Amino acid sequence: MTFLDSTTLTLLLAANGRQHARGGELLVLVGPYTPATAFEATGFDRLLAIKQVRDRHMGDSGMAATYPTRAGTGAR
Repeated sequence: MTFLDSTTLTLLLAANGRQHARGGELLVLVGPYTPATAFEATGFDRLLAIKQVRDRHMGDSGMAATYPTRAGTGAR
C-alpha cells in the first residue's frame, strides 16, 4: 500500500477493537512503500501492533524494525 487516509486508519482501529474483544490482536504489517508517518502523526503507532516488513527483492525476507506498541508498554 502506498497511500493511507483517515478511512484506512479508522478501519484498522475498528478491526483492532474487534480482535481485542475476541481476545486476539491485529498485527499490521507495513511494507517498504507504506507511508508509516501516517501512523506516527496520528498516534496510531501507539494503539496498533505494527511491524515493518522488508522487501523480499532487497535480499532480506525477515522483519525489520518494530514500531512501539500500545502506550509503549511492549505488550502485545
